[in-house]
Amino acid sequence: MSRHASLPIRGQADALAEAADLTGRRLRELGHPAECLPLAKRFVASSSPLDQVAGQLQTWLRRDCRDLNALQVKGDSARMNDSARDRARRWEIASRILSGLGEVLDRAEQLSPIIDGFPSPERVRLDAESQVDQLAVLENELSQVRVRVRLALLQLAACASGDGGSRWDAEIGRATREQARLELERIELVRVSGEQHTWQDREEQGRRLIERGSRQQGEALLAQAAEDRQRHDAVHKFGPLAPLRDLLSRVEREEARLEVFGDAQRSERWQRLLSLLAGRTLFVLGSSHQDDDVAVAQALFAARNRLPNLLLVVAPRNILEARDVLADISAKGFRCGLLGELTEHAQPEVIVLDVLGFLMPLYQRARGAFIGGGLHGVRDHNFCEPLVFGTPTWTGPHHFWSPERWGLLQRHAPELVRVLEPNQLDRLPEELLSADASDAARRRRQARLEPFLEEAERLALVGIRGLPASTVQLLRELREAPDRIESCPQRDELVYLNLVKLVALPNVLSIEGDWQPYWRLTHHVGYLLDRLDG
Repeated sequence: MSRHASLPIRGQADALAEAADLTGRRLRELGHPAECLPLAKRFVASSSPLDQVAGQLQTWLRRDCRDLNALQVKGDSARMNDSARDRARRWEIASRILSGLGEVLDRAEQLSPIIDGFPSPERVRLDAESQVDQLAVLENELSQVRVRVRLALLQLAACASGDGGSRWDAEIGRATREQARLELERIELVRVSGEQHTWQDREEQGRRLIERGSRQQGEALLAQAAEDRQRHDAVHKFGPLAPLRDLLSRVEREEARLEVFGDAQRSERWQRLLSLLAGRTLFVLGSSHQDDDVAVAQALFAARNRLPNLLLVVAPRNILEARDVLADISAKGFRCGLLGELTEHAQPEVIVLDVLGFLMPLYQRARGAFIGGGLHGVRDHNFCEPLVFGTPTWTGPHHFWSPERWGLLQRHAPELVRVLEPNQLDRLPEELLSADASDAARRRRQARLEPFLEEAERLALVGIRGLPASTVQLLRELREAPDRIESCPQRDELVYLNLVKLVALPNVLSIEGDWQPYWRLTHHVGYLLDRLDG
């Protein structure tokens, strides 16, 4: 056994992280790393995963000492300095990984006895009342813990391997894809549990009490359910709309640009897309689900003779299904390609996006847009994004996911979004041709949308003010330290309120090979907090 066996898991990991951090700092100062060795010596071989990690770290650290000493003996100070800085960077990365690993293993230690003791009478009762498979939620979390431990160890190995780190890429890729799959599974479980544990549950209990003759208690529960629903809708449904007016204003004042991307590969792909758009009439299908893409493509290209330069760009709701979407559209005889595989000289009829971040600037340029999800009753999406730019917009008849937003639009500017039933899609080409997409018409639509956006922002602020003070404070803390979201105990609640989300950041060259998921606050949280703070 190791001498630190009595330390809690988190303490063991923190000690390792401290050793790695000190190593990095010493190397930054070009000092000799040998003095860091005593910190690692108390970790000895055992069956503990952290002891095994510690032993490997000790081996890597000795290797770094040996390599640097060899360069020093040769008198190659320039190479020694470069090598020391490179190794310092790796050790600093290792320190962060180890610190996160401690949190993950600490959570695993808490989860295991809970799952081992399932189902307790208390858990059975909770399941019966909430209709939620709580064991599935716990098992999902434990599966995530195991994947995150494996991923952390692989990242440590790649980090310490230096130039040879690429040999770990395939394993890291498999672990990140598994992590993404589990995260998406958890989001669905959280969504179901959230719906069952909030206003819907109280509403159902209130109705039952009234049916049984307990009218006063039942009406009190219904009133509470209505209040909870109003607060939930304000934060969840109207919150994402709150920053749109400010965004448009900053874009118009040239204080913000939608076509700026954080990496060279994404920028290159955007320039390629612009080349493909040149001389074409752009129509965007945003957040497409199931058969949306095929149905819209068939409707639009049935009028090829009247829309000879039409280019349909499809943004799938699930970016990882881009290749499946491509196969479905191609099977109907359309010239179709993934953006990442098209050359600048291609002449596609349909482009399927296989990268995130392009939808808003495409809406800004589009002749028209169709918002997916509502056509076949899957899940309607945000019709406001193209409307912000005054773009002619269509959607399907189903608005069950955001009836609050739809109802507010109907009160302020019902004419801005045209609704088409699946059997009415043949009207789309004619309506597109007749829709005025001039700059003046776009400005008129933007003006008509203004009262809707003002009201949505007001409702969002009412909702966030109605949250518990502890939740608002937590959001402020997470804004300053976003890495805490990963292990935040309130994460499920924040996901349900649409204040935290899982973001998929695909590598723009190979989505299937590298999908890096991470948690972040949703884009409107910072804006609402700034407004809340005055």
